[in-house]
Amino acid sequence: MSPQKSPQDDVREKTRPNRFERPLNLLLLCGFAVAQPLFDLLSGEPGFFVARRSSAFDVVALAAVLIIAPPLVFSAIESVIGLFGDRPRQNTHVVIVGLLIATTTLPPLNRIGGLPALVSVGVSVLLGVVGACLYRRVPRIRSLTAVAAPVVVVFVAVFLLDPSIWKIIHPKQIDPESVVDPLQATPIVLVIFDGLPLVSLMDESREVDSGRYPNFADLASTSTWFRNATTVSDATMRAIPAILTGQYPEKGLLPVVQDYPGNLLTVLDSSYDIYALEPVTRFSDGLRFSEEPQIGFPGRMGALLGDVWVVYLHLLTPEAWSGGLPPIANQWTGFDKRAKLQASTEFDAFVHGIEATTAVNKFFFVHSLLPHPPHLYFPSGATYTKTSAEPSGEGSQWGAWSDNEWAVLQSYKRHLLQVGFSDTMLGRLLARLRETGLFEKAIIVVTADHGMSFVPGDSRRGISKSNFADIMPVPLFIKQPFQQTGAIDDAEVELVDIFPTVAELLAIEQPWPQAGRSVFDRSAAPRINKLLVGRERMVFEASRFDAKYESLERKIALFGSGSSLHRLFEMGPFGEDLVGKKVSDLEVADGGEEHIRVLNEKYFKNVDPDAKFVPAEITGTVVRKVPSSQPLALAVAVNGIIRATTWSYPSDSRSAVWSALVEERAFRAGTNTIEVYPIRDSEEGPLLFMPREDGAVSSFLDMRLGAARVPGVAESGFNRPSRWANGKPVRWTNGSAKLTVPIDVDDPPTAIRVDLAWIGPVNTTFKVFFNGHEVLTRSFQGEPYPAPKKSLVVPLRGVRHRRHAVIQLSSDTFVPAMTIEGSNDGRHLGVAVEGVWLLRDLESAEAPKTVD
Repeated sequence: MSPQKSPQDDVREKTRPNRFERPLNLLLLCGFAVAQPLFDLLSGEPGFFVARRSSAFDVVALAAVLIIAPPLVFSAIESVIGLFGDRPRQNTHVVIVGLLIATTTLPPLNRIGGLPALVSVGVSVLLGVVGACLYRRVPRIRSLTAVAAPVVVVFVAVFLLDPSIWKIIHPKQIDPESVVDPLQATPIVLVIFDGLPLVSLMDESREVDSGRYPNFADLASTSTWFRNATTVSDATMRAIPAILTGQYPEKGLLPVVQDYPGNLLTVLDSSYDIYALEPVTRFSDGLRFSEEPQIGFPGRMGALLGDVWVVYLHLLTPEAWSGGLPPIANQWTGFDKRAKLQASTEFDAFVHGIEATTAVNKFFFVHSLLPHPPHLYFPSGATYTKTSAEPSGEGSQWGAWSDNEWAVLQSYKRHLLQVGFSDTMLGRLLARLRETGLFEKAIIVVTADHGMSFVPGDSRRGISKSNFADIMPVPLFIKQPFQQTGAIDDAEVELVDIFPTVAELLAIEQPWPQAGRSVFDRSAAPRINKLLVGRERMVFEASRFDAKYESLERKIALFGSGSSLHRLFEMGPFGEDLVGKKVSDLEVADGGEEHIRVLNEKYFKNVDPDAKFVPAEITGTVVRKVPSSQPLALAVAVNGIIRATTWSYPSDSRSAVWSALVEERAFRAGTNTIEVYPIRDSEEGPLLFMPREDGAVSSFLDMRLGAARVPGVAESGFNRPSRWANGKPVRWTNGSAKLTVPIDVDDPPTAIRVDLAWIGPVNTTFKVFFNGHEVLTRSFQGEPYPAPKKSLVVPLRGVRHRRHAVIQLSSDTFVPAMTIEGSNDGRHLGVAVEGVWLLRDLESAEAPKTVD
């Protein structure tokens, strides 16, 4: 006899989703939460696929993965949970539904201007909970969701049929009327470097710096160097089409053959074998004799999905919390250093693919992503950092550098080192051309798409009236067939002149009217103006570009010239006096008041100087006894020899960070010792001081820049930095803030210090928890604004340490609009925190001390 069902069982039976509804519900919800936001974003950025060399199959496969993979993953999770029973599976399904609803609502909330991050996340979570409850209790909602699931097919169709995406997945045939047979068949080599300013290559005599860049100087000795050449766009996606078409770029067009059917590659398609390396453009697609080093589908798809994942995280993450994500505006592909490493590998593969041949109808076209940031390379090709961050903190390819001159100069030095690696790669190419017998008889054109500026507070790439002389002038070397001697030509030329010049050297008629003209045409009237098509069209008088020589003088004054790179590493406070000296030969005084820590010490314990990675970027923190906003001069010694001097980055608290780049040859095999000394000026010259070894180790929460400034630290429950009455920045908590900090368990902290700028106008109870243990409870009465800072030092007695410390700051909250006259701030605020510190070797105290 079967047991009788209870009324509760009837309700559960009626509300339980059937097995067909669940996967259909997940399909629809994942479509709205994952696929559709990405489809909408990517259809507006077709260059994303162009830069990744994505084939039609790649784009279709990505669309399929975004639609199918998320619901399959969630279904698999439910199936595993279902092994423990149907009830756990149902509960898991409802939780997943709530998560997907919250995820769907979060990106729109993030786009609401002025909405705090905690509010947008909180509202999305609330909507997810409400939606999940309704989904569970109302069967009709589940039924309608299942019926509507096929709408995801519409998402895919709209994405794939978008005109910009359609051009990628369905390229049209090239118009055969644009193909021309040259009267002279001559090998052609076209090399475009990315982000290479002309000034970077020059020495004080306004010639190519043969000591620092010997391969560019080698090319200059057998070619014509057009010293006044300028680009016509500050964007790669417009500059390269201008080079290949001889036309000024037009906005709204993709750098693909479908939008520019008339270009140098299509013109020569009928009579040339085209060997191309195009990391961000697609002009060789569909050409009859084109070939390019190929990456297999798994490699392309893996890289594509990796980048899409980073883009998706940016969609979900509120702007205030996105500091820890890889930047997506600094480079074309691989939103970390992977793309730049891949760029070097692909260039080498291209060079090795050049074969000796008796045929003369070869066109070698290569666009190198170097020396464009991120800056990673020494001239030898070894890398020195495992991150893509710039010392200046500049995170947007169009944004401005910081106002910190020292930070920008460090990026400038790294750029010049990476230009050195570009020179190394050019040398490999020239050697290969000579080895195959193509060098003498080829037309060789070497140029750059645009330059770069290194002026504090100004734009790195975006053109302006203050930086145009840094960004527009680019190198342009043209070697004619069998040219034996070099020449410098100061005619006013533009990159649109490259196509007409090659056409003249090949003795072909130009198949369409050209904006440019041959650089060897002396009958043309001199250019009076130069045009640049950026975010707006700008016209500059050609005579104004002599300003580039002012930038050259600045570069020489900072970094010198010639074969020795030593001058680059002398840049810094007292660098000429200290770099290269043994610490044992210098006076090192006692009485230093700074605590200095070197980060990533594991990198220096087993160094291979001949490896592809040398840990030459040395970073750390410095804590002063007395807070100061002035930068601190530091000397960095490797194995007892000072290899660099640097400034700490200014901070309004006692804690700051610093970084330095030293030469490769500074390291020896095995363990290396890193020592850092504060420097002070004296009548006898710079004086080194021994750093303090007791007291504070580091401030892991920089109120100006956030906890993300120190590697490995995570934070939550803090509002954006606010400027305090004394000009210093503070971070308001929301009543429950948390920090997760890496700890050296062999040398753990003995105390924690919290600097409070204000507890607000109402009474509050403030608590500090360390790894779940309550280590401090203080009650404060409300006080007027502003109030004296309160520094609480709490001994950590009997606290068990783990590899990560979890520090929680708990307090009551108040709403400024309710307590402060005239305020319209509706946030729930806890306390204003000016600094949080870990301390060690501090004299024990039975009770918390207040440090004035």
